[in-house]
Formats: sequence, structure tokens, C-alpha cells
Amino acid sequence: MKSASPFARVRRMRVEAVNSTIMVALTSIGLAGCGGGEAEDAPDLVEAHGTVTIDDSPADNVRVMFVSAKGSPAGITDSSGDYEIEYNDKLSGAFPGQTTVVVKRMAAAEFEDDPDADDEDDDAEYERKEQANVGSEWQVEIDVKEGGAPYNLNLNSKDAE
Repeated sequence: MKSASPFARVRRMRVEAVNSTIMVALTSIGLAGCGGGEAEDAPDLVEAHGTVTIDDSPADNVRVMFVSAKGSPAGITDSSGDYEIEYNDKLSGAFPGQTTVVVKRMAAAEFEDDPDADDEDDDAEYERKEQANVGSEWQVEIDVKEGGAPYNLNLNSKDAE
């Protein structure tokens, strides 16, 4: 059995050394990206929350997005119309500065009866009005302050797009 020439062995050793170097470099790069949300990596966010009302009533199940050049953190209102803006699963808040707030009514699983209705016909009319508002959208320009603040949004259904 003939052994490989010394040049072939040297070439194979070089290839193995290069492959090992590449693997170490790729592993190092991969691990460097695994910090995930360290304080120095976190964006500069300020507290942003508030209440959304439409025609002076709390707006339930409404998406509130704070759109700026740096990103678009968002939140969804609860049954009281209250919302909190979240950047991601771990961070809450919005970017300071000029921001377009986009408010969009989302479809509800069910519409409740009108508490002021006297009969079923009034309830049906109330449900038709609520369903007609699904997908309605408003845009409001605000200045998100450095210290954060509550941003209450009082909207009129006639101004919806």
C-alpha cells in the first residue's frame, strides 16, 4: 500500500486547519448574537399608555400603534379602553419624538347588547352599528415626550377612514 505524498498530507492538514478556523469563527459569531435584549442592546423607549374612547365610550378591542421612523410598537385596548404600548415580548414603551398613532378597530368575537336598548330591535341596530365600525381607522399625530406619559385618545366615529 502506497502512502500519500508529503505534499498531499500538508495540503490536507491545511484544509482541515482552515475548516477548523472557519467553524470557530462561525460559532463565535453565532454566540455573539445570543445576548438577546441586554440593557445596552435595548432601544430607548419611554412609557406609553392611555385610554381610547370613540364617541365618548371606551373602545374595546382596538389596536393602537405608535408609528415612527424607529419602529411601530403597539398595544390592544381592554374592555375599559385602556392600552399599554409594547415594543416586544420583553420591552414596553414607544420611541420619543413625533409619532403617528394609528388606531384600528378590530373584529370582536361577539357584540354585547346595547345597555340602553328597550327591545330586541334596538339591540339589533346597536349590533349593526358596532359591526359597521369594524376596520375603522384613525390617525393622530402626537409628540411622545422623553419622560413618557399617558396618551388618551378621544376619537369620533365620523372622523374614521
